[in-house]
Order: sequence, then structure tokens, then C-alpha cells
Amino acid sequence: MAGQAGSSSDEPECLDNCYSIQHGREICGIASVSGGIDAVPLWIKQCANYAQVQDEFGRTALHLVASTGNIEALEWLIKRAGANLDKKDKISGHTALHRSIYYGNIHTARSLIKFGSDIHQKDNEGMTAFELCNKEIKDFQRGFHAKIESDPTELLVWGTNDNYTLGNVNKQERLVPEQLEVFRKHNTQIMKAAMSTYHSVFLSQMGEIFVCGSGRLGILGNGYDKPVLHVEQLQIRSSAKCISIAVGQDHTLFLMENGRVLSCGSNEFGISGQKEAIKQLLVPKTVEFPGKVCIEGIIGARYHSVFYTSHKLFTCGLNRGQLGHSQEKGPVVYEPKLISQISWDAEGDTKFTHFAASACATVARASTGIIYVLHKFDVIKINAKQFDVVKLQVVGGSLCDTHFDKSTKLNNDEHLVVLLLTSTGRIIVWRAKVTGQSCGIGTFSRVIFNNFLDIADFSLSQSCLVFITTCGEAYKSVWKPLSDPSYVALPCWQRQRDSQQTTDFQISTGSRRPQKGKDPSSVVSFLEHVKIQKIKNVYSALFITSDEQGKNFSIIQSSPKTQLTSLPMISTSHLHLDMLKVLDEASEEDGLHDVILKVGSRRFAAHLFIIASGCPKLHSMIVSRLKRKVDNEAKVITLEDLDDQVFGQILQFIYSHTCDLLTMGKKLANFRVLDVMKSTIEAARRLELENLCKVLRKFTIIENVVNLKPSECPFEIPSRRFIRNVHENLCDITLQSQDLKVFTAHQCVLVARSEYFYSMLFANVWLEHSSQKPIQMQFSGQCVEIFLEYIYEDTISNLPPNDFDALSEILAMSDNLFLNRLRSLVESALAEILSLKNITSMLYLADRCNALQLKETCMQFIAVNLPLVLETRLLDPLPLDLVKDVSVYYRQVHPSMTSRRITRPSSAPSELDFEQAMAHISPELANEIEALQYDDEVRRPQIKSSKNKARIRSRTSESEHPTDLNTSGNLLNLSQDLNISSTTSELASPSSCHHSKEDDKVQVFPLHRKLKFPNPSQTMLTLKIAEAQETLKNSQKLNPTEFPSLDTKSSDVWSPLPKQIVNYPKKSANGVPDTVLQKAPLSPISLEISSNGRKSCPSLEQTNLNHKSGGGAKRKTKWKSVDLNNVSNSEQPSNPNLLVTEALNPPSRDPQNPWKVEDTRKKVEFKEIVQDEMEKKQNWERATTKALHLMQIEDQAINQLTARYHSADVEEGIEIISVERVCSTNFAPPTWVQHSPFNRNS
Repeated sequence: MAGQAGSSSDEPECLDNCYSIQHGREICGIASVSGGIDAVPLWIKQCANYAQVQDEFGRTALHLVASTGNIEALEWLIKRAGANLDKKDKISGHTALHRSIYYGNIHTARSLIKFGSDIHQKDNEGMTAFELCNKEIKDFQRGFHAKIESDPTELLVWGTNDNYTLGNVNKQERLVPEQLEVFRKHNTQIMKAAMSTYHSVFLSQMGEIFVCGSGRLGILGNGYDKPVLHVEQLQIRSSAKCISIAVGQDHTLFLMENGRVLSCGSNEFGISGQKEAIKQLLVPKTVEFPGKVCIEGIIGARYHSVFYTSHKLFTCGLNRGQLGHSQEKGPVVYEPKLISQISWDAEGDTKFTHFAASACATVARASTGIIYVLHKFDVIKINAKQFDVVKLQVVGGSLCDTHFDKSTKLNNDEHLVVLLLTSTGRIIVWRAKVTGQSCGIGTFSRVIFNNFLDIADFSLSQSCLVFITTCGEAYKSVWKPLSDPSYVALPCWQRQRDSQQTTDFQISTGSRRPQKGKDPSSVVSFLEHVKIQKIKNVYSALFITSDEQGKNFSIIQSSPKTQLTSLPMISTSHLHLDMLKVLDEASEEDGLHDVILKVGSRRFAAHLFIIASGCPKLHSMIVSRLKRKVDNEAKVITLEDLDDQVFGQILQFIYSHTCDLLTMGKKLANFRVLDVMKSTIEAARRLELENLCKVLRKFTIIENVVNLKPSECPFEIPSRRFIRNVHENLCDITLQSQDLKVFTAHQCVLVARSEYFYSMLFANVWLEHSSQKPIQMQFSGQCVEIFLEYIYEDTISNLPPNDFDALSEILAMSDNLFLNRLRSLVESALAEILSLKNITSMLYLADRCNALQLKETCMQFIAVNLPLVLETRLLDPLPLDLVKDVSVYYRQVHPSMTSRRITRPSSAPSELDFEQAMAHISPELANEIEALQYDDEVRRPQIKSSKNKARIRSRTSESEHPTDLNTSGNLLNLSQDLNISSTTSELASPSSCHHSKEDDKVQVFPLHRKLKFPNPSQTMLTLKIAEAQETLKNSQKLNPTEFPSLDTKSSDVWSPLPKQIVNYPKKSANGVPDTVLQKAPLSPISLEISSNGRKSCPSLEQTNLNHKSGGGAKRKTKWKSVDLNNVSNSEQPSNPNLLVTEALNPPSRDPQNPWKVEDTRKKVEFKEIVQDEMEKKQNWERATTKALHLMQIEDQAINQLTARYHSADVEEGIEIISVERVCSTNFAPPTWVQHSPFNRNS
């Protein structure tokens, strides 16, 4: 509670209801320069009502922290101070959400939405925060990307789904637009959709036809009249491609590329255009036209069909005034007939531009601007020359019942309405004036919106009007007839007054007869108010359609990936360089080569599989000679009549399909042979390398420089590829997947292509080098098979398409095994399936797997579709740091963000003021800040566990540890209640593996091991171990009575000791115990041995349980106390060699009583503590700068020693060995270092 003014210097000189503009200016100044929670003390000191007070512009502290992206201060204002989330400023009417998005702070916008900010709040221009963001993005995109027909699209559907017209299998209603998954999975681009009461038809850009809905009367054209619950493709027997579709309630029309028209469904009233009345037509059939006519467009209505060209118009169906034919034609017109009244010669300048039809009328617009309405056997001419019409639609009207039985009346009378969409984005309404039984001259009115929306497309039905804007947003309104008693008419002056008070979008239309020679839309005296509603989750709509009753809708929108430009690039192949490297590093001392080729005075260490794959002739020569070798040098093969330099070039070509003689501009060293090119060609011919001979003939050597002959054109040498299944007898290594699938491979290829296997097999320091057991890979069989294909062929042919789970596992594998090119291949494949449903999972996966290209693609996807991503709350499960990276990227790519900066006020506090305020905060405020930060840690999103997990390598090189990531498609559910976790779990290490009989067959090898730095006490323990080893070497016999009994409580004597080292002897064959503890290397590995089997002494049991090596849990054994003084002579060894090491930093002891401990602890001063902490920090910084490859070598040694000393032959309960790094200096414990925000230019 705030005290009275002047009661204390620390209390604000105001009350809780303070509304001082001066205080608001100071509060906003603090918020504009603060970068964290340090603004809170100054706010509290400045004003008691700091969360609500405003400056002269109506801005609050929440507006400023949202503009600057200060997430900590924003959460404080909302949680602790109760700031108003929806408060608007006075200048633009922006809320905190408006300002957060306007300044590109996506992370603060996400927090505001989470805390309940109203996303429907509008600014002074009538735009919500999402609409304002979408408008800016679309304006920016128009500058560099023009819409073309081949751009990818998506189909969204929603509605009542009464007759399965949405194609979603079940009959469940869809309240919001949803994408049809069948089109997304098969990458089908829909260009047109047509919907009726009973069925829907969709046309793709490739001319494919898809249908769904009720199959009554054969309207689907699939050969039967049963309903189709989900979308299926319709096969039409026609060589031409379908270019347009149209539907009526009981029939379907298809327009082919060659001008033919096919129809199916009912022809009872002649609506299908067939010659005779057919109740149902199950398959599409050709419609015949008089003469040779190439139809350009089709329209389907409930009781008739329309076919047109640019100069002619044909109609057929129920003849009740809407066909344009006279009554003498009969009640039904089965075949399409020409309307001679409004048709022109092909040579004339007048032609048709737009057509429309409803159940009771037909409308056509000519190039002269005249609109013809066919209604009640009359042709009504509408003079609309002033409008540049881009679309027509008609609704209402009535069928003429003259000369027909009243029992056949099919509809109720409705007013005839024609809607015109102009090129300027305006909708013009024409209403017919009914006088008796005929329609007189109609009246014009214009549709006006409060925020002046520009219309791009619309669809009119009997009950509603749906339309989309040029920014891609969609709206829906209830369409009421003029005779409706609830239809309100207001004068213009009242419209202007009411539009400022209402918060709903409204359509305003006026009605008055236009004056001659003037724009009909310029004269509006009365307005009809109709409320409209924004359709959710639509921001990129291109076309919209609905059925005739207004119950089901569909939207074709541009794909969210249309604007992506930062797509992953596949890195170049380095297979030939890898093979040349393994050839250059091959030596007779390594254990990798199979044969040694002696040519002249040189000896070449080579690999049989590579030679067999590249030169079968040489391989057969080597094999035949190896069979005759029985001496010690069985692997040495001598090749006569070959020059060693020439053979070196041939061997390079065998390994890599390239050599120095094939490198343009390569300056050659001195060759002993005069014509090295000719000699190499002759040697290659002897070895049957025709491809090398053919390529060498195209090159020449001029002044020791390789050049292409002038007569030859530049060409590309085929890349080197290997086939794993060939020469299986030469396989010398076995890999086993996580699902127990076994794969054979060749060590030479694995070493050449993978740094991981290079360290394992070539460095000759790991157990796997000499072990014959299969190497277990922590991935599935499919993943290991793809890995081997990449290793051998440098490409992936069987990469699973559209399988996010499999691709995620492969990406994790490529990151763990350091395969950069494989990672780029998987990144490219994942970018192909990027969508709104997996953007959250993919961005998180890319961040965890160091897939920088994929991460940039995902962030650009979010930046392009930011309104939709925020509205659907797709960013909620992501960690805060990752969302901050997205904010940084969005500000970088958005051109207008560079000029949007918060100006620093002159009265703003300095950094020193913030530091002093934080240093003098009260304990209560410090506890509240700490509690707020603790709440954020508790509410941190967590990943749900799953059976299918991919191993993720950490991004840090100082402390690499794998992370479990759920790679299933439901990893990050898009529901709002899903959470993500940053918890990590290490991979299985040898210390965590329980050996059994089955374990003897398969050798488990971890992909990574967590780098663990010991604390200072562990460092001293290692030194004590070394001293104990030296003592053991010099001592011969020790009397057990000189040491205390083990049944003594360890807490009494060993409480200050971190660990006790006891070693029990083993009896040899002659009964003399052997010393178990051997001398171990001091650097960089230390061995810690304790006598409790798999635990330390009881007093340190919990400490030892918490200390795990490699993330694995040690086996639990029972501690048994043994009193050496009470052991019988038969049980005691004749010559016991028992060593109990001294404790760390042992206290001084009385010579008379060595078991009496004196307290000689030195008093520690604060100065010494500060110096010790500084030394720790400096040593830690030096430790973290160690090169990654050195740390990996240490990891290899740790794994080797751990696996050796934890072998199956170690007796249970005898000893425990842990292997850790040794550090001879005092250093600080490891801390997690947050990574810098993603840099696009990096």
C-alpha cells in the first residue's frame, strides 16, 4: 500500500488512483529504456498507480514494454500490477497487442494473447492487430511477388456438411475453415470449386476432377448413385483436359480443353442437355450443340444450364422464363438452343464478358457495358457502362407459372437482385422493381464498409453473402430481402454518425434511381445496414464459393509457402575428397588397409573393396596372388612393369574418379617418365580402365600444367559411387539398429565418409577397432539403411516422402554423426512438407538439431503468415528463447521495422539509476520478483514423452549431451493446452548397460557422452588416488590391525571426506592375494575405485546414486560390513595385501592416538572467497575454450575405459570404477549458456 505523500523518500508521492500525466510521462520514459525487470523498482518509487497511469498521448507502461519487447516487465505489469490489456492510446487507438506486432515483438504478442488480450479490438481505423499486420505483409509482398496461376494453393472448407459435401468422411459440422488433408498430402493444387446442396466438385491445376457428397441421380459421375464420404478422383474417358466445372442441384457439367461439354446426373427437366429425358445419368456423357461450336464457359443452375462463347449464348432446361426462349418452345428444352436476341456475329466487336445464373434468372454482360437479364420470358437491359465489372452474380426472382399447372410450382417469389464487383473492389447492387407480374426498371445501390474494404471476390446465396478482400481476409454477412420487416433504412447523415459509435462491421447500401449520365453509385440517399462477421483463420484467400442455400462454403487460398525464398540448399558433394583423404592417410601401421601394393620403390597401403569397385582387373590380380602367399608378408603384392608415380595417379582415379592429371590448371611435379600422360593411358589400358583412358585423351600437359585440348569441349566426369551389396565377402564390420536389424558394411568406406567412424576405427583407440561384435546404432533400421546409402552413394533415393517422423529421426542422426550434406538433404525434404500443422514441431526440431537452413525457412514461414500463426496460437508451445529468435528475424526481414524505434526521452533514467534501484529494493519486492521468475520456470513448456524418440545432439560444444525429442507427427499438438519441455535425457552409455548373455553378442556403443567436468574435490581425490598407487607400489605387507574395523560408523570418522577408497584382494592359484588396484594414467582420465560393489560407503550412498556416468544408473548391490579383527584365520589370507587410502585433506592426528581427530580448520575470510570465485571463473573460461576434437578424443577414451572396466567378467560386489576428466586447477561448475539470437546473415 502506498503511504501518504512525503511520508518516506522511498514511497511514491501519490495515491493508488493517481492519474497524473507527469507521472505517466515518467513511467513511460522508464519503460522505453528498460531492458528487463529492473524497471519495477523505479516504477514503484515513481508512482503508486504506475500500471494504469497514462502520458499525454494515452500510453501506459504496458504499451511501452510491448513496443520494446521487454517480456519480463510486461509479465510483471500483467501478473502483479493488474495492467489493462486492452487499453487504447489516444493517437492511433492501438492496444498493447497492436504495438507489440507493429514493432515486431512476436514474443510479447504471444504473451499478451496468452494472458487474454482481446484480439478483436480495433484501432481508430477499424482494424484489429492481426488485420493491420496482414495488411503490412501483403503490401510488402506485392512489391516483389506477382500472383501467377501456377502458384500452389490450398482448399479450405466449412459448413453444415449435411450431405458429405465437405469431403471429411464423417458428417460432422465444421465451424471454422479447415484444409482438406487429401489435397495437402498429395500436393494437389485446386484451382476451382463448385458446391451444391447434395455434392461438391473440385478441379485441380492439372485438370484432375475430384468429387464428394451424395450420389443421388448419378450427379457424381462415378458410375453409381451411392454417397462418397471422402474426396475421390473422377476418371473421365476423354483425351482432353478438363478446364472448368459447374454444378446444379441435380446435375454436373464438365468443360474440356477442346470445347466439348460432358454432363451427368438427372435430365428429367433437360438440365443436363441430353436429347431425351433421363432420370439419372451415372457417367458423364457428351452434350450435343447445333453446328460446330467450341464452348468457352458453362454455368449450372437448379432448373437449367448455360453454355456460352464470346458471341453466343445457349441454354436448356425447364422453360419458365429464365432460358430466354419463348413459351412456344415448350415446357422443357432438352437440347441447348441459341438465344438469338442477345447473340452477335463472330466478326463484330460486341462480345460477352461475364455470365451468371440463378434458379430463376440468367444474366449476361456485353462488352458495351449493357447487362441483359433473362427473367419471366423477358429480356431486361441494365445500363451499367460506368462500371468496370469483373464479376456478376444473381439471386432471387421467380419462375413464371403461365400455361402450367399450379401443382408444379417450384419456388416462392423473391426479389431479383444482381450484384456487380468492380475492378476498384466495390460491390454494386441492382434490385428489380416489381410491378404486377413483370419486373420494371431496377434501382442501383452501393455496398459501403466502415473501414472501406476492397473486395476481391464474393459469392451470393439465398441467405448470406460471403466475400474476400484484396488482403486475403474473408467475411460473411446475412443477406436479407428488401421485404423483410427487420430491414432498416437510414439516411446518409445518420449512417455517418452511427458508424463512429458501432464496433461491428456493417454493409451500407442505398437506393435511388440514378440520374442520366451520372455514376449510379454516386447518388445514395438511403442505406441498408447488415452486420458482417470475419471468418477465422483466413488471410490468403483467392476465391470463395458457397452452395445455393448458404450452408457450405469453400475458399481457395494461396499456399503459406508461396512467399518463401529462404529454402534449404543442398551442399556440394565431398565424396571424392573423402576418398582421397583416406588414401593419403593410409599407412602400413593402421589396421584399416587390406593389402599393400609394392610398385617400384614405393609401397601403397590400399583397401580391397575400393579397388574391387573401381578396377576389377587389379582386384582379380591381387586376389590371385594373395591365394599363393603363405609367408608373413601375405598382404604385400608386387606389381611389375609399372611406374610408381603413374600408379599413384591411377590409384587416385580408382578411389575418387579424379587425379592430378584430370585437374584443369594443376601444376604437376617433376615426373620421371617423359610422357606421363601417355604412360598413364598405357597403364590404365593394362588394368582395363577404359573410362580413365577415354578421359585422359582429352587432356594435355603444357609446361607442366594440365589443360584441356583445344578440340575438346568442357565436360563433367561422373561422380564416384559405391554399391554396398556388391563384394559382400569383403565386408568387415557389422552394424545393428535399434530394432535389431543387422547391416554389413566396409570399414574403409565408413572411415572415409564419417568423422564418427573415423575416430572409432581409424584412430585405433576405441574397443570397436578390435572387437568383432556388432556395433549398435541408436536408430531404427530404416534410418541406418538410409545412412549407409548416403555413405556409399552420397545421395538418398529412398528418402520417405511426407513422413515427418522418419525425416526427423534422420535429421537427428545426421546431427549426431556430423554428416552435414545428409543434414542438408533432409532439411530440403522437410521444407517440402512444411505446413501450418507441423511448423511448431519443425522449428523446434531444427533448433535442436542445428539445422540452420531449416530454421531460417521455418522462421520465414512464420514471418510471412504471422497473423494466422498468432491467431491459431501455434507459437504457444515453443520456448521463449526460440520465439525471441523469431522476433529478431521478423524485424530483420520486414523493411519498415528499421524505422520503427522508440525515441528515448530526455528525462529517462540512466543505467546507473537502474542499478542503484535494484541494489536498494526491499526484501519483499525481491521475493516477489524471484517468485515471478520461479513461476515462469514452473510454467515452462514441456515435451510429452513418446515411444518414438529421436536422439538430438546438443548445440553446445562445451557440454554436448543428446536430447530426447518426440518425432511423431503429434510431437507438438496444435491445441492450446499442449506443453513443450526443455528437459534432456542422455543416451545410454556403457555404464548403464546391464550385461547378460545376450550382451556378449552385441557390443553397445553410445553415440555421444555427456562431457562432465569434476568439481575441485574430485580433482583432489584423483591426486590422492595417485598417491595411493605410489604407496601400493612401495609397500609389501600391511597389518590389518593397524586400521579401524569396517563396522565402525563411517559418519563418525569419514564425515568430512567425499569418498573412501578400499580395495579387496583376490586370491591367486597359490593362495596369495593379487593386488587389484593398478597404476592408472593421471591425465586426462582418472579411475575411482570403491569397495562397495556398485556403490560407495553408506554415508555417501545418496551422493553416489546422484552421480551417474554417461547418464546411466549403476546397479544396486547390498553393502556388507566386515570386521577384519573378527575374521578367522582360515578366512584371512596368509599374506593380505590390503590398501585403504587416506582421506582427502586428512586432519592432523595425535601420534599417541592416531584415531583422535583434531579440528585444525582454518578460518576463511571474505576476501579469500572472492579471490577463489574469480579463479574458478577464469579457470572455467579456459576449460570451455578447449577444441571440440580434443574433447571428442577424451570422450572416446572415457567410453573405452568405461566399457573395459564394466565388462561382464567383473565379479558382482567387488568393485566399482568410474572414469572422468582430470582438472588440476580449481574452476567453477558448468553453467548453461544461452545462445545468441539467430543471425540470418551467419
